Amino acid sequence: MKTGVEKAILLSYFLLLLAIPVSAQEWYTTTQTYIFIGEAKVEMRDLTLSSYSVYKGASIDFSVILRNFGTASTTATAEVRIYDASNTTVGTISYDLIPLAPGQIATIEKTWSVGSLPTGTYRAVGQATYESNVTNIVEKTFSVVLIPTLPPSQQMGHWVFQSRLIRSQGITWCSFMPTAERTRQTFSP
Repeated sequence: MKTGVEKAILLSYFLLLLAIPVSAQEWYTTTQTYIFIGEAKVEMRDLTLSSYSVYKGASIDFSVILRNFGTASTTATAEVRIYDASNTTVGTISYDLIPLAPGQIATIEKTWSVGSLPTGTYRAVGQATYESNVTNIVEKTFSVVLIPTLPPSQQMGHWVFQSRLIRSQGITWCSFMPTAERTRQTFSP
């Protein structure tokens, strides 16, 4: 049997255990904090060309459409590589860094000159990067062709036509003026 002193110590120990959680709640305040961690996800939706057949020495416009379908803002950059028939890189088009908010779709465009590339079929392969990630790949083909010329039998006698571009009210027109081949005099129609 336990003595009265032991009972008193044991009773005060249990009372102390009951008192600790009550006094601990009085000394500490807890709050719940929620942190939303979003993630950016970028895709290359399309790669379009201003023409799928371009004259040798001319230029072509490449448009890249990017979309952030994630839940956080990010910045992305795109690149289009041009490959010839032997799968050799013959050109690279690098786009500037572009900010993309969640759900935003952005179209960026650059003009590229085919320069002295030989005639033939080429592949344009586009891909974007964001936050050390890469997007899907979009691929299009285009051809470099020679500028058409009329054979001598189909030329119009002594007349040669000069063309000039006229820009009026946002529309570009092409007009032809006959030029006398022998005297190089310009006649107005």
